[in-house]
Amino acid sequence: MAERKHGHYFKPVPFDHVDVYRVLLLFNVTDPCLQHAIKKLLVAGGRGAGKDITRDVAEAIDTMVRWQEMRAEEVPAPASSGAGR
Repeated sequence: MAERKHGHYFKPVPFDHVDVYRVLLLFNVTDPCLQHAIKKLLVAGGRGAGKDITRDVAEAIDTMVRWQEMRAEEVPAPASSGAGR
């Protein structure tokens, strides 16, 4: 069988159906912020929870902004050189 273009996007599964949580496992998404945003986007506007696609996408963006903030928080602050003392 020929190699599929962008094969890393395809995962063999022995299941008839997969849910969002199985997809996250198959693609090894372990960060809770990423999990939340992906879940929102996979079912954006389609959960019947009174949220339209615009709200779901906005909430996913909010989560990704928080992800970026958390990443920035983890970067060590530059050491003070003590200059000017």
